[in-house]
Amino acid sequence: MHYQICGSESSLQSGGRMTVDFSTWIPGWFSLSAVVIYGTVLISLAIRAKLARENYDLRILVTGTRGKSGTVRLIHSGLVNSGIRAFGKVTGTTAVELLPDASEVSTSRLGTAGISEMPQAVRRGAKAGATHGVFECMAISPKLIHIVQAKYVQAQVVVIPTIRLDHLEDEGLTEFEIGMNILNSIDKCQYLVTGVDQPELVEAYSSWCNERDVTFIHCSPEQETPLVPGHHPVNVAVAQEVLAIAGMDNAQATKGIQLAGLEPRALDIFKLDLAGTECLMIDIGGANDPTSSSEALQSWQLGTEAIIPVLVNRWERPLRSVVFSAAMANHFPVTLVTGPLFSWIGRRSTRKLFQDNQNVKVFGAQFVQVSYLDCLRPERIVQKLRQKFPDLIQQRVIFVLVENVHGTKADLLRSNFERGQKLKYSEVLGK
Repeated sequence: MHYQICGSESSLQSGGRMTVDFSTWIPGWFSLSAVVIYGTVLISLAIRAKLARENYDLRILVTGTRGKSGTVRLIHSGLVNSGIRAFGKVTGTTAVELLPDASEVSTSRLGTAGISEMPQAVRRGAKAGATHGVFECMAISPKLIHIVQAKYVQAQVVVIPTIRLDHLEDEGLTEFEIGMNILNSIDKCQYLVTGVDQPELVEAYSSWCNERDVTFIHCSPEQETPLVPGHHPVNVAVAQEVLAIAGMDNAQATKGIQLAGLEPRALDIFKLDLAGTECLMIDIGGANDPTSSSEALQSWQLGTEAIIPVLVNRWERPLRSVVFSAAMANHFPVTLVTGPLFSWIGRRSTRKLFQDNQNVKVFGAQFVQVSYLDCLRPERIVQKLRQKFPDLIQQRVIFVLVENVHGTKADLLRSNFERGQKLKYSEVLGK
């Protein structure tokens, strides 16, 4: 469509007219309309999130480095089994939502995981009629943790079960640095409940709370702390304190906690007979820091079976791989490697790191690379180990997946073992 309108003064003096083609404005109007629609949607979602958040009588945010998923499950179980309509959001091994009727459903995702799931979870919990919300903070970066608390959840109760050396690239290089970076990312709350066992962190957390008029609750497992199979005692003690804040008595809380569910594969053990050797596979990749993995290994009642850790590497977590390789080398004579870590271990400069100033080996472990073909046909692993370490491979071998839950080779190896016999936890590792 064309219109003739008056032009500039000079053109008018010459009697000319300027023609404007309004059809060229269409892209601009379309872009402006898209911006308006997008802004309207964002405002609508923000209002819905605020209204949903206000429907909860109590909001609980669980952050930290370890024990988050298990703590969410324990708190949620204690609430719902006491007649309280509670909603839980778990982002651990598998992302699930714990509903007020004590059931759980998988979280639907479009693309990769992100903190945008949190406001959606808050809304779904309110829609389900929950009066209490327990949310696991999936953010790792302190800046994103701040957004989750300040913008999405605004929890009255913030829970930090434990602080361990993990996510070093994002959170810090020492346990104290990691713990303080996480805590300082919290905008504000009414209660801080923690089970950290580092004295300097306990003191720093207490001072932080005093400065902000926040109630500080530090807890640790005691003799009367109930034993919940598959859950760490620290997480159980923390959950008890949170349930006390929610107004539940200890007997009621304990009964509900003992009905808590487990993370997928938390207590799964599979057995295969490979190359004439009975082989077990245990997956503790969810405990992806050396301290937690060591605690799990030490708690098992094992005989003389050969334990062989299998490091499941992720390329974007190089510092975690370095820490795990040193930790495993200090305790086990042979360690299998399924990811890119092996190429780093094989370097001459790396081998020097495993020696002291007198060139004496500090760690005596042997690292063995595991290929795709080895994971596809796991009997090759046993044959390879038998050739290199004839005294190590006896009648029974226990492979323990550590460091990370998922890895291409590890997933393939796990799928092969899952075709074997599934054993009970107590049959192999004791009560």
